[in-house]
Amino acid sequence: MKSKYFSSPTILIITDRTDLDDQLSKQFVGSKKYIGDETVVSIESREKLREELQGRESGGVYLTTIQKFTEDLQLLTDRTNVVCISDEAHRSQINLDQKVKITESGVQKTYGFAKYLHDSLPNATYVGLPELRLMEQSKSLAVL
Repeated sequence: MKSKYFSSPTILIITDRTDLDDQLSKQFVGSKKYIGDETVVSIESREKLREELQGRESGGVYLTTIQKFTEDLQLLTDRTNVVCISDEAHRSQINLDQKVKITESGVQKTYGFAKYLHDSLPNATYVGLPELRLMEQSKSLAVL
């Protein structure tokens, strides 16, 4: 965590399910001395994440779900020393394109989770972990 090369990054661990988020939060909070950073926080809202990120220049480990990135579209931070690690990335990190749906009330434009995440943290580094079963079935692993 205390890396000069990475400017002591802030780590965001992002999952797509609350049960997995709860499980990882317990494990990470219980491992503070091994992580090397006392700030290990399970984030309950996007507003809380914004407060945490805007209040620090480096360090910290935050665990949250991808759904929090659609609560609003404001910038969370433009820092470059933020690393986002997404579990089950095949579900949440490959959908940057706009989706257009024609309804009775007009045209509805939406984006996937990845677009909102990247807009919220435009200078972050992104690491995606696909489902293990998909990795085992694939002879080559695409970088997400």
